[in-house]
Amino acid sequence: MRRRNRRGVTLVEMLIAITLVSLLSTGILYAMRLGLGTLTQTNRKFTDNRRALGSLRVLTEQLAGIVPAQIPCSGRQRENTPVFFQGSPSSLQFVSNYTLEEAARGYPRIVEYLVVPGDLLRGGGVRLVLQETPYTGPDAVMPLCAGTGTDPVHRAPTAQLRPPRLGARAFVIADQLAYCRIYYQRVHPLTLLRQWEAGFSGAALPAAVRVEMAPLRPDPARVQLTTTTIPLRVTRNTYEAYVDIEPPPQQ
Repeated sequence: MRRRNRRGVTLVEMLIAITLVSLLSTGILYAMRLGLGTLTQTNRKFTDNRRALGSLRVLTEQLAGIVPAQIPCSGRQRENTPVFFQGSPSSLQFVSNYTLEEAARGYPRIVEYLVVPGDLLRGGGVRLVLQETPYTGPDAVMPLCAGTGTDPVHRAPTAQLRPPRLGARAFVIADQLAYCRIYYQRVHPLTLLRQWEAGFSGAALPAAVRVEMAPLRPDPARVQLTTTTIPLRVTRNTYEAYVDIEPPPQQ
């Protein structure tokens, strides 16, 4: 009797094939998971770097676009009306033509920077926040006047502004900072001596503003928010009277 030749696989071979496919699939899934995790971390780092660079750009552009707006605390506009600018180590108030939403294409805004405590759930520290309100003229800043004083250097009146309060529409410029302090450079009009001060409310604008900050947890792989100094290029002095001189007639 002739024996038939049967073709097929045994149970042992089937188990070995299934095991090999499972190991191959596990390796592919692990490699995909590792790749997606690396991509997520890279995107997070890029996002943090862009946020840090964007924050420094907003801070620089707003101070570079400062407007020497006047605040008539006495109720009427005069030649020696105080300039709307006041700074402390933890707050800064001024008018700028650079806004967070419209950049340099929008209307001027009343800008307020505040240093407030950070989120305890994310490690604490401090954060630098920004608030903007429309500036429609001297009447828009009149409610912020708390009194007047005298600048001993320029012998001109100064405005004492109400300290800013944290509102509901505050935008976080920098978060998770170990510290954040603001200093102002004053230039003496006669000696041209430059010195840094922790507060500023003079009759003229400061020559520069320095923001000192450091991250709560430094990471060399990311762009760090460090100390930055922004010079103010505005030369218009609100305490001096400007007179237009007509050219002599041509003969």
